[in-house]
Amino acid sequence: MANTTLVVSLNDSNHGDPNLFCRHAQWSDIIIFFIGNYLAHAATITTFPGEIWQDVTLATALALLFPMSGVIRGVRAIQSLAIFGHNDLEKAARARALAVIVDQDTPGDVPSSTKVHGACYPREGYALNFVPKYTKFRAITASGKHVQISCSYNVVKVLASIGQTVFAAVTLYRARGDQIDRYGYASFSLTVTPYIFMPVINLLGNLVCPTYPAIYIVRSNGLGHGFSVDGMVGDIKDTKSKGWRIPLYVSNAINWAIATVCAAAPIAIIGGMSSFQSGSSTLPQRVWTMTWLALGSSLVIIVDTSKHILDARRRYLVLRISYEEELKKLVSPFKEIIGGIKGAEAEFNAKRNLIQPPLTWASATATIDTWELQKQEILGPARELANELREMPRGRLHKLELDDFKRQKMIGDLENLVKTFTMEDKQETLRKIWDIMQKKFLPSTSDSTQPVELESTRRSISKQKQYLEDVHPFQHRENDFYMWLGLLVVCGAPAIGGFVVVGQMIIDYGVCIRIA
Repeated sequence: MANTTLVVSLNDSNHGDPNLFCRHAQWSDIIIFFIGNYLAHAATITTFPGEIWQDVTLATALALLFPMSGVIRGVRAIQSLAIFGHNDLEKAARARALAVIVDQDTPGDVPSSTKVHGACYPREGYALNFVPKYTKFRAITASGKHVQISCSYNVVKVLASIGQTVFAAVTLYRARGDQIDRYGYASFSLTVTPYIFMPVINLLGNLVCPTYPAIYIVRSNGLGHGFSVDGMVGDIKDTKSKGWRIPLYVSNAINWAIATVCAAAPIAIIGGMSSFQSGSSTLPQRVWTMTWLALGSSLVIIVDTSKHILDARRRYLVLRISYEEELKKLVSPFKEIIGGIKGAEAEFNAKRNLIQPPLTWASATATIDTWELQKQEILGPARELANELREMPRGRLHKLELDDFKRQKMIGDLENLVKTFTMEDKQETLRKIWDIMQKKFLPSTSDSTQPVELESTRRSISKQKQYLEDVHPFQHRENDFYMWLGLLVVCGAPAIGGFVVVGQMIIDYGVCIRIA
């Protein structure tokens, strides 16, 4: 039998195993290890229909740091079985790529950030809901052609999933023996365990569920008055479930059960291969690697719920902008009213002797009735505006063209206005002041400009405020951006620390091959 001679350097060793040949690790070896085992996984994640690039970027970053964070995405894609739909519309419905218009009494479940096909302009009181998976459609148009929905099967993700699974499996296989004896459950090759599970889940998800670039709206009874839409696809034929269907809460429970098993499986495999023995690993190595892996598994819940929280944040921002626009409609006329009353009062005092009281009881009664209506129009909005300005954070005042000093001055003016308008002995004076002021600042219907309807604007503000209060209370924090940034740093630190420790262990251990 021929002998094989290997030329080794002083940096080479076999870690006490004559069948093992190890050489000193180069930076290129570390880069290949990270790309093949960690980075490649980020390219395999499944995406939701119409998902914006910001959400995809966040999901990709989380998948790189914590591979199990995308398990809910993959499980939902597999569970949809979209590929088995009888036509394009049914496939899209299974993949949650179709939406229908509903009355807002039914909460919309389509994320506000989702891209919608065509031009969609929602009206107040209506929302978008995903079409149930079992919905039947009229898939043939009046001209006899089948409805086609744009979608694609991402071949690159499928190939990346296969390649990354094989690469990580080989890495895990090489962890046997001396490496586990040396580093125990902190072994760097064991850290790729979750990176084996997720590519398999993503592979199945990408195979059975196509990728849709947007959400498509199908025709429904609410379309005529709820939305203005260009680019509709298909008509709903039947939304009734035929046969026994799994209730939504049961389906969600199954998804969570599968996700929990998938999240716990990598930890179980690591324990099975290492018996949770520490070997000769250091305390920092064990702390960083296990915190990284354990936190990654627990983030299955955090990441899925954060999706809803982020969407609630977007809904809150949209509502807040609408609310501030309504508030601005109230601030502007009150600036004129306050200034107008001051000017009108001066004009009234100068002409006090020239202004005659009402000549008849009938005219006096009519004037009083008009005054009561005018007083109601002023007092309610003035009180509410004062309260809103008092509670408004300083950071938002500039949107109303106010600063803290102007805010306090306007609150004082509004309170004085309310106090003055409620004083009985000044009503006659204020009626005359109001008549003069109205001609200058609040034109009557006889003029070309319609009068400012303060009370209706106040009701609109109250409605917008109620919408804001219905949003998750968490979203009312002014500095929630910093809290999210802090959460990212806290969660990301173990992952970054884990990567650093893995790199150090590779340099310390070397690159080994089995020669017999």
